[in-house]
Amino acid sequence: MSLAGLLNTLKIDRCHVVGHALGGIIGLHLAQRYPALLESLVVINGWATLDSQTRRCFQVRQDLLLNTGVEAYVRAQPLFLYPADWLSAHAELLEQEQTHQVEHFQGMENLLHRLQALMSSDLSGSLDILNTPTLAFSCKDDLLVPWHCSTTLAHNLPNGELVQMSYGGHAMSVTDSETFNPILLEWLLRFAPPSAERLTANGDIMAEALITSALATLFTEARTHNGWQDKPVSDELLQQAYDLARMGPTSANCCPLRVVFIRTKESKEKLAPALSSGNLEKTLSAPVTAILAYDPAFYDLLPELFPHGDARSWFTSSPELAHETAFRNASLQAAYLILALRSLGLDTGPMSGFDQAKVNETFLSEQGWKANFLLNIGYGDSGKVYPRAPRLAFDRVCKII
Repeated sequence: MSLAGLLNTLKIDRCHVVGHALGGIIGLHLAQRYPALLESLVVINGWATLDSQTRRCFQVRQDLLLNTGVEAYVRAQPLFLYPADWLSAHAELLEQEQTHQVEHFQGMENLLHRLQALMSSDLSGSLDILNTPTLAFSCKDDLLVPWHCSTTLAHNLPNGELVQMSYGGHAMSVTDSETFNPILLEWLLRFAPPSAERLTANGDIMAEALITSALATLFTEARTHNGWQDKPVSDELLQQAYDLARMGPTSANCCPLRVVFIRTKESKEKLAPALSSGNLEKTLSAPVTAILAYDPAFYDLLPELFPHGDARSWFTSSPELAHETAFRNASLQAAYLILALRSLGLDTGPMSGFDQAKVNETFLSEQGWKANFLLNIGYGDSGKVYPRAPRLAFDRVCKII
């Protein structure tokens, strides 16, 4: 019986589906074929198109099953699911589970059908029509399904959102349930009828705080990176980050930020003479370096961006106000971009050590833009991160009056 058929038999007209890997893929197919059934969908370590790493793992598992038998297959399973330290700490539990799984093995034919279904599923051509609110979970140390698969899935779903955990492997709902469970519960509570304490006086639903793992990704665990993994950053990911950042507020919606993403060896070589010695090596090794600039003539676009009045004249009559507005708001937007990049699983390293005049002349003179600061972007090498420097406490720098 299909899942849709089971729901019909149970007279369940609408539900939330939470699926891990194959369960998530089933949920996506259900959302495609029977969208009215789903209130929401949670896809844990899923994908739209099978990644080459996942395919390799599935083929190895299939070969183990066919060539060495059930026991070898079962004993190898945890290697794909759990982090090494968790495996070591739970050796006795794993032995007990393996004995149980061998004794109650689901059957080779059934398992091979499941593996084939996983390897053949491809929803990449239909994600844009799946309107079900969907939360995609990923984990940075997942060996089986690379975390970027969930990033791509969430981005291409009209109502997709992403949560990325830093630890737990493919089975992070087991290995780090203390992090996973509150995130899942917070998601499901969104769809509960609003309680009285969540309503404003006029009946509007109040904005909700971010979950702890999201705050960690954006702030508490995020670091400035000085070294980089040899791993490319796609153009699509850079565009996703900008599309998020552009939604942040600016005064009169002036949007003065301008960005030049430097990726090629030739462009990096042009940038090198403008860099301070301390910023040279880490910038040349970064997959992407962004020149975060501002447009002094941003006000020329205000008739489009702020059509409610003649905002352009506010700035054409005051060069000082125009400069102050451009610099302040472009800096705001640059900060939004850093947070957007982090939210998509990327690391950043902002820098002020460069010759602004050289950067302006080499990269920005044609457009008339002016450089603010540089930002290295990629997947950071945690071994090259400096110890976190202290931050100033609230009571030293803040007043409530």
